[in-house]
Amino acid sequence: MFFIVATSQRQAAEELECIFANLVNNYGNIGLKSCNPDSRSRRHADGPKPVRRLALFHPYIPELANLSLASHSLCSRHYMQIVINNHFYELLSGSYPDQESDEDQEESQENKRARLDTNKDYPTAGYANLTFELDKTKEFLELAQLENEQKSQLIVELQARIERMQQYLENQKKEVEGLKKLLQSAYDNINMSRNLYEEQCKNNEVLIEQ
Repeated sequence: MFFIVATSQRQAAEELECIFANLVNNYGNIGLKSCNPDSRSRRHADGPKPVRRLALFHPYIPELANLSLASHSLCSRHYMQIVINNHFYELLSGSYPDQESDEDQEESQENKRARLDTNKDYPTAGYANLTFELDKTKEFLELAQLENEQKSQLIVELQARIERMQQYLENQKKEVEGLKKLLQSAYDNINMSRNLYEEQCKNNEVLIEQ
């Protein structure tokens, strides 16, 4: 026998309305920020940390106590203002501690990590600008690299041409040396022939006189 158990799947945060969406008009004058329209940056309002932080604002924004956290989300702007940062709460409560406790310091470190995670998950316009600048820099480096490669290739070709010229001059030098040797040999042969001729002439004169 099989039993079918009905389970309710948790609704995605981006499908839920920010819990402060209808409160901005009433509390914007005391510092409550407007909602971030980007639904992809929303988080569930019934998470452990949002629940704890939202409860702190009940005395100052009483409507929060009557809203269902499971049916609402927190946009990135209000997540930063309410959950991550403590400035808005200090502004409402009038508490500005001179020195943070160990727990507050630990929470501050968690807030910094959460801000980094938020910025990583949901890029801002500044991130887009950095990406654009990075692409421009990469393009410039690629062009510079291509130019360097072309210059390197030109240097290699010039070096090869110089080596060919040096080899040509070396061959010409050897050829000139060979011609010099041939000329010297021809000159020696001419001198030898002249000496033989003169000697033969002397011998002929001696024979004639006899």
